[in-house]
Amino acid sequence: MHSSLLGAIKSKVSEKAWKTWFISFDVLKIEGNKVIFCVANPFIREWLERRYGKTITRVVKEKLGEEATFEIVVSEEESSEEDQPLARKKPVILSPLNPEFTFENFVVGRSNQLAYSASYEISTSPGRFNPFFLFGGVGLGKTHLAQAIARETLKTHPDLRVMYITSEDFMNDMIEGIKNKELFKVREKYRKKVDVLIIDDIQFLMDKPGIQQELFHTFNYLHDAGKQLVFCSDRDPKFLEGFHERLISRFKMGLVVGIEPPDPQTRYEVAKRFAEREGLELPEDYLRYLASMPVDNFRHIRGIILKLVARWKFLGVPPTLDLIEKELAVPKRSDPTEEMLKTICTLFDVSKEELLGRSRKAADARAVTCYALVKNAGFKVTDVARLLGRSKSTISYLINRGEKLLTENPKLAGELRKLEPRVNYAG
Repeated sequence: MHSSLLGAIKSKVSEKAWKTWFISFDVLKIEGNKVIFCVANPFIREWLERRYGKTITRVVKEKLGEEATFEIVVSEEESSEEDQPLARKKPVILSPLNPEFTFENFVVGRSNQLAYSASYEISTSPGRFNPFFLFGGVGLGKTHLAQAIARETLKTHPDLRVMYITSEDFMNDMIEGIKNKELFKVREKYRKKVDVLIIDDIQFLMDKPGIQQELFHTFNYLHDAGKQLVFCSDRDPKFLEGFHERLISRFKMGLVVGIEPPDPQTRYEVAKRFAEREGLELPEDYLRYLASMPVDNFRHIRGIILKLVARWKFLGVPPTLDLIEKELAVPKRSDPTEEMLKTICTLFDVSKEELLGRSRKAADARAVTCYALVKNAGFKVTDVARLLGRSKSTISYLINRGEKLLTENPKLAGELRKLEPRVNYAG
């Protein structure tokens, strides 16, 4: 029955989830119609109960009847006191980590040498650079390095409790804690049960003062205790519009490192590595041609390689320079900003001159424009202020007003959402 239960649960979750979260999951005993499972630590128990509780309940009832229940306990041999690390002899994963995101798999070049070296140093000597703030554009390897820090730290310091999360995870935990009147538990989770805290995509907490306040106090608690803090963002902390200055000053008090777009040699190494990983043998001149093009991030390169692999495996079409050139071609398109402004003018029946000017008639249209430019198209508040000839504080006010207008008018919000694939390009 034990193996049957585990097999049934395994069939209901993804392979990645099973390898990440169920690695220590086992049946401790069955008492009547109650199954008692065991895991390695309290964090994993909480995660499984919250994210997979319904799945486990369904399987248990299928196997033992509709009255069957379950409980997850922490194994005694893995359990420890609240103020002690969650694992003493072997590392326990507190977060889902991509197995490909290791230091060994990271291609180092001139554009990311400092970021790589600093990240590796932090993983071997936590607290050396604290906090560590890593920033750069989309697809340049920030998440790869962040998760590599987590994985290497677990390897070199198995007694430390390492947590990698996104800012969305942090925000959702705080909101859920407030909603359930259990904020003290969430605070304890992040402040007393973590030795290394890594938060990715911190920019998504812009204009969320309540969550920023919790992050501020969490930062102070961990930093004062000598715990390592790592943050990743798509921009330098000094450009985090909508963040409280006291939090920005703390981001800047440690080591701040940026990753630049890859140079040709790094693009070559990345293309070669991706091709080898996919079992695709590309001639040297193909790789050099791909590297010579101004591809601005690693994801773009990987996407091209995967498309070549797909054509080869599914259509029998071998890779050629023509195909690579076609994939690298930039399609002509209209200016997305102009397209959005034109759409908003049409929806509100105002002219572009009225929209960008001082006309009261275009007040609502102007507010929606500010919201769409910043939230949908990724513009900075300063850019919009320059475009409209207004102060930053005025633009911030208009953004909030625009958000309210869209909330009250779902039809209008739907029309703007149609533009998102075309305008969400900045940054």
